[in-house]
Amino acid sequence: MTRRAVESARHWRDRDVGFDLLSATYVHHRFDLHTHETYVLGVVVGGAARFAWRGATYLSPRGTVMLIEPEVPHTGGAAIDEGWTYRILYPPHELVRAVARQVTGRDGYEPSFAAPVIEDPRLARALVRAYGAVEDDASAFEKESLLVEALGLLVARHSRAEGTRRAPDGSARGRAHLARAIRSHIDARASSRVSLAELAEAAGVSPFHLGRVFKEHFGLPPHAYLKQVRIRRAKELLARGVSPAEVAIDVGFFDQAHMSRHFRRTVGVAPGRFAKERAPCQ
Repeated sequence: MTRRAVESARHWRDRDVGFDLLSATYVHHRFDLHTHETYVLGVVVGGAARFAWRGATYLSPRGTVMLIEPEVPHTGGAAIDEGWTYRILYPPHELVRAVARQVTGRDGYEPSFAAPVIEDPRLARALVRAYGAVEDDASAFEKESLLVEALGLLVARHSRAEGTRRAPDGSARGRAHLARAIRSHIDARASSRVSLAELAEAAGVSPFHLGRVFKEHFGLPPHAYLKQVRIRRAKELLARGVSPAEVAIDVGFFDQAHMSRHFRRTVGVAPGRFAKERAPCQ
């Protein structure tokens, strides 16, 4: 006998990204015909959903991306007895349009999409990563970076407006020079608050272009590189005997707990254990 999921839902607004999110599992719940002022953009991570959109009925199984544009009427409900689980972002129209300008290099570009269900594993993974960063309350820099990356993929791979073009990347030498300049700026500002907008302004490029060029050259997105710089500096200070609480603030983390979480994920042990193993013998 198949065990049915228990319905649950959490709907909240994140202070850094400035819009709402929803994490939910629904079995019996049904959405009446309704609209949103924002985009509805999310990933079905379990089960399957069925909904009406522009006169047709669509199925959105696990792994697919659901996309509803602003002010478009739609319904929602389970497509199977076990219900469905999804992670939803509600980015405002202005944000999606701004990212579309960055991706296409065209002022006034208005993205539109052909269908409300998208089968694109790469996009789905990017959206789950962005959602996870917000849910885990990562740094504002990480949230913004992953969100711009996900929205950029959505526009670049699925927008159907005529004339879609990516902004030119320039020569390979020019991209390498740009990537190194971004890295130098991160290195110099690693212990203080770093924002995506600040980096983009300093580099003279859009946030989407910045992230793409940096990852192409160094294999890591800027926010991940920043964490690596902070972790390396933390290791140096911990090895000198500086307390974890002091180290966390000195290298740019919110607090010791924030540093500890990322430190363990990178080094494999907690900061305190790392310091203890390197303490000189008495």
